[in-house]
Amino acid sequence: MQDYIKIIDAQVMEESLINYTQYQIKGIRKGEEFLINKRYNDFVILKEVFNRTWPGCFIPPIPQKKSLGNLDSNVITYRSKYLSYFLKKILKIPYLWLGEEISIFIKGTTEQLQEMAKNKTLQQIISKYEETFTFNENQQVYDIDQFYSSTCHIIPMIENFSSMAKNLMKEKDSQNQGFIMFVEHFLPQFEKLQQQNHQVFSSQETQEQFQLSKKCCTKNEYNKVFEYTKIVERELIACKEALVQRNAIVQRVKEEDEKLYKLNIQLQELHSKTVLFGKKEEKVAAIQNQIQQQQSTVESLKLLLFLMNKLISQQEIPNFYRNTKEKYLRLIKVFSDFQIKYHQSQTEFWEKIQLKI
Repeated sequence: MQDYIKIIDAQVMEESLINYTQYQIKGIRKGEEFLINKRYNDFVILKEVFNRTWPGCFIPPIPQKKSLGNLDSNVITYRSKYLSYFLKKILKIPYLWLGEEISIFIKGTTEQLQEMAKNKTLQQIISKYEETFTFNENQQVYDIDQFYSSTCHIIPMIENFSSMAKNLMKEKDSQNQGFIMFVEHFLPQFEKLQQQNHQVFSSQETQEQFQLSKKCCTKNEYNKVFEYTKIVERELIACKEALVQRNAIVQRVKEEDEKLYKLNIQLQELHSKTVLFGKKEEKVAAIQNQIQQQQSTVESLKLLLFLMNKLISQQEIPNFYRNTKEKYLRLIKVFSDFQIKYHQSQTEFWEKIQLKI
């Protein structure tokens, strides 16, 4: 049986103190069927755990939190759609789908998921990355800092495009409703008021013909544009989250290097002293032990940063560009197909009208 996962239902659950939305999720993983119920916050925690246990990986986005209106039917529909998108994207990333995070998400509790992430050591993450990812030295390497800078610059622009698409969507809905009202009601009534013997729009034949072309008039192609911009916006934000994590590791390496440097200075100063309040050998040994532990921490962080840089520059950034391009080309195909069908339908209808004149 092929693995899959999807949200099959969403219901508002009423409790004594608080109401919430429960999402019913059905799927197959590693040949095992499952049917589970989750709340929105469970998805939030799952994503946070992914970010913590797979630093530097571009984790698919989830819908934004809302402080008010969480139980509104439109919000529930919106969340169901994009939480399904999140789960299906996870399904397509083997190291996430087959990992322990999803296993606990399906079979365990949120508390167990958080505890697992909390106990994950730096060395465990490094070992997991070395086992999971392979890098081709001949592969194109993207500039991470440049990508981060462009991402920060593009996100506000995408948000603006999304607002424009939403406004166009509303305008098109209004235009569609106005056109239908014009053909179905205004023109037939106008003919009757003039007592026209030669009926064009008030005839049953014309109205039946209009019903055939009406399907295109009730559709709104800007829905797809709006959905595309919202997905790209959320995915860019998810990319930025991973890059912020990487930048935090860069900063931490600097800080831990500084600590190591200060310990070495402290050790040199200790060696130069001749009079001490305690035993010199014991203090030297204690600082040397701290230096050894600090060196281990710095080396581990540098190795993790090296792996994250390889992962982001050779896999995550090119994958993002490729997936975004594919989505954009599909959008243009859907949009152009709709425009062709819409104008063909309109042309056929109005050509038949002209024959009646």
